[in-house]
Amino acid sequence: MPQPKPSDNRHAPVFTDRETEFPRFKKPVGAMAEAAPPAEGPAASPTSRTAKEQRRPSRFLTGFIVGVLAAGVGVVAVFLMLIGGDLNSIDPAPQPPRREARIVAPDVQGAPLPLPLETPARTLPPEWPENAVAAAPAAPAPPPIPAPSASLGQTRLFVHHSSTQPQTVVASEIAGQLRGGGLSIIDIRRISGTISSGSVRYFFPADREAATALAGMLGQIYRGRNDPREFRLLDFTTYTPKPRERTLEIWLPN
Repeated sequence: MPQPKPSDNRHAPVFTDRETEFPRFKKPVGAMAEAAPPAEGPAASPTSRTAKEQRRPSRFLTGFIVGVLAAGVGVVAVFLMLIGGDLNSIDPAPQPPRREARIVAPDVQGAPLPLPLETPARTLPPEWPENAVAAAPAAPAPPPIPAPSASLGQTRLFVHHSSTQPQTVVASEIAGQLRGGGLSIIDIRRISGTISSGSVRYFFPADREAATALAGMLGQIYRGRNDPREFRLLDFTTYTPKPRERTLEIWLPN
């Protein structure tokens, strides 16, 4: 039998352990390539997505605030311009009056200018003083009182009157006249009631004569004041407690 010829393997490809007979492709081809899903890129991290979402509202808020401020500045500027124009139109600054010189030309060429007319001074009658002032008529001076007797000159007098203002003035005037006559006024006293009639009170029998003279003197003073009222003489010798001797009390009527 014929022996088979040994095959020549010199031209046969030599495959390594890592290679196979069929080639490997990095990318699928054909129908497998169409069916294969597209490769996805690297997944976005949640941290970067949150930062973007926070950055958008902050930018929007900043732009909104800037817009509001710009609008407010514009409104204020327009308002100030309007107010300034209204104030200038309502209350303009007062202008000082202009003083113009007045030129008077003479009627005739070469004639002097007319002189201002002089107002004649008002003449007063000779019996009128130049600066006469109507003076109120002076009150008549009270008539002089007679000189007191020796017994009356040694007495101590107390003047009593009601507490009304007119009676206070009358008491002060009466006391002044008695002092002018040489009598000693110790005190002027006000009482709360009224005094119906004038009187002189004495407290010791030895002072009766001086009290009688004082009552007549007071009647004369009141007649000089156009008051015809008289002063009664009152005996207070039984009154207790008694004051010092030579003490007389004057009670002026209302």
